[in-house]
Amino acid sequence: MNTPILILTIVLLLALSLFLVSCSSSNLIVSLQLVTDAVEVALPVLQAAGVDPVALAQAQTYLTAVSTAISQTSTELASKDTTSQKISAIVGYFAAAAVPQISNPKIAAVVQAVAAAIKSFLAILQSTLGTPTQLIGTVTATAGTIQPNFGERRKLASIKAQAEKQLKVLAGLKH
Repeated sequence: MNTPILILTIVLLLALSLFLVSCSSSNLIVSLQLVTDAVEVALPVLQAAGVDPVALAQAQTYLTAVSTAISQTSTELASKDTTSQKISAIVGYFAAAAVPQISNPKIAAVVQAVAAAIKSFLAILQSTLGTPTQLIGTVTATAGTIQPNFGERRKLASIKAQAEKQLKVLAGLKH
């Protein structure tokens, strides 16, 4: 099996497994870690020699937006903001990361794996609240709460550090 397709399959299976467990802030953090891991898997593909410069630039822009959103989300989830404020901010962070259409199959596969992990994360975020009035824009919490405990805050700090390292790697990629 082609490596990017295998990666995509693994990420999708992990995302699906998260849907099958009850939603809590811990599951939300695990899902955010999966997004971070998907970006981590994409980096060696982008660093490979002979990568199409146009596809590389598109993926680099997208993954930079995603890693920025991960870093911001880690901070927001650990904040004392209300759950609806957190949701609204986080959705805005990921809305800034538009998935590019990439013709290079290897790069497209890892970008799609990241996009699938984000979709899973946002679905878990939505289900943590119950049923928000809308996912993008102003969100009104009808149920649920996002208040991470000490251990979860440490995990969020670790995710943020990983995302910031990814941003440095992405900034160093040459087209």
